[in-house]
Amino acid sequence: MSRVVKISDLENQLMNRIDQDDLIEVDKVMRYLAIVKQIRKIQITINKGGVMTTTINGNQEFTKANPAINELNKLTKTLYL
Repeated sequence: MSRVVKISDLENQLMNRIDQDDLIEVDKVMRYLAIVKQIRKIQITINKGGVMTTTINGNQEFTKANPAINELNKLTKTLYL
């Protein structure tokens, strides 16, 4: 069973693990949370629009992967750098 972790719970846990007087560590947590929020927004967009999209160009119609998937992959990679 998959459950979504609340951003506020994630922030609390991460902040409790660092020295909150160290501004660099606090900044890292804030950037991490910003990326997580963006990932969640992109996932919602993909869920609404689907993994594949149909493009109509004049008489041509073709199906391709949702471009948001590439953005999701890029953001996910940044979490593990």
